[in-house]
Amino acid sequence: MPSASHRRSTMQTTSSTVTTSMITTTGNDHDEEGIFVFVVAGNPLRARSKPSTDSHDRTRLEFQPGELVSADLIHRPNSNSINTDSQLFFLRLTDRAGWVYGTTIATLQPVAIESGLWCSYIMCAQFLRRHPVQSADLSYETHYMAYQKVYTDARVVHPTTSVVYYRVQGTRGWLADRDEHWNQDKH
Repeated sequence: MPSASHRRSTMQTTSSTVTTSMITTTGNDHDEEGIFVFVVAGNPLRARSKPSTDSHDRTRLEFQPGELVSADLIHRPNSNSINTDSQLFFLRLTDRAGWVYGTTIATLQPVAIESGLWCSYIMCAQFLRRHPVQSADLSYETHYMAYQKVYTDARVVHPTTSVVYYRVQGTRGWLADRDEHWNQDKH
């Protein structure tokens, strides 16, 4: 168990890179794979069962303005369009619960992701989240106990609340750094 003198409300890293996304290439010119986080702007976004704008493909999952959405694939069905600012794109949700779509930067705004490696102790128990959000509705069944060690490989800072979210290495899930809930060891 970590000593009280090592407790911090924020985490630090010895090696990190700030990027808008962590991208890998695919064989499809219309797709980008990686880690992507967007903040919902404007109206609520309803997830779809497939990359479609058809209302029949809507699911019950809805993201509210200001919430962060985590995706692992961006699909652009019209990648040859001249007007790329208003081009339709689809995000495959990392939890595989569906797709959301946007048509302009006003619908979904990218959030910078910092990649690195953090070895941390959780100071207060919490559930792994499907997206970088506080909502209990988007929790996995995985529960991390107080003082449990975790390794994380990416982090994002919410642009309006300043809450820092960490992606647990080897999972698709996120944990929140809320005040005294973390103790970080440099790794």
